Amino acid sequence: MALGRGTAAAVVAAVAADPGCREVIDSALGRIAGRFGWAGGLRNLGFIAQNAATLLGASYGASLMAQGGRPVEGGRFFNEVQKETGTLFSLNTTDEQARLVCTGIAATTAAAINKALRTAKPGSSLALVARADSHDRQGTTTAHTATGIWMRDKSFHVFDWHATLQSDNPMLYASDAAFSAGDGVLFAVFNGFR
Repeated sequence: MALGRGTAAAVVAAVAADPGCREVIDSALGRIAGRFGWAGGLRNLGFIAQNAATLLGASYGASLMAQGGRPVEGGRFFNEVQKETGTLFSLNTTDEQARLVCTGIAATTAAAINKALRTAKPGSSLALVARADSHDRQGTTTAHTATGIWMRDKSFHVFDWHATLQSDNPMLYASDAAFSAGDGVLFAVFNGFR
């Protein structure tokens, strides 16, 4: 079955109405780079830079403590920071950052959509959706997760709010193959998949 504008709009409305979704999605980066699908990637680069700077700052602080005759305290300080941020070659995301990267956004949006499905009126556009879940991109070297939308007729589509960081304007993909190929369309100009 084709995904029509009305059903897509109902899914987007469920996400845009959810305060938790707006909290993890909406960002000024969405207004700047959302139309290109780069907004989430730019935010991720910011997290990497932030964590690297934190780790380098902790290293510098630990060295100052060591030079001041407190090497044990300096080592403890650096180790605590490193537990949260990782190493320069393997940076972690903090708990807050984990909510804001693609996996956190996909989980949050899927939960909001599934909640809206429980109260969708029979015959409504939203009632054409069977369920939502996190969905991983396949066949590429860059890991990415978005929100998979399974329709009652067994068709499948992908909505990617991380790409745009706009709760009312995700990138839409007609299929898993289109998602993996990066062949999407912004909801703002979406007229339906046939």
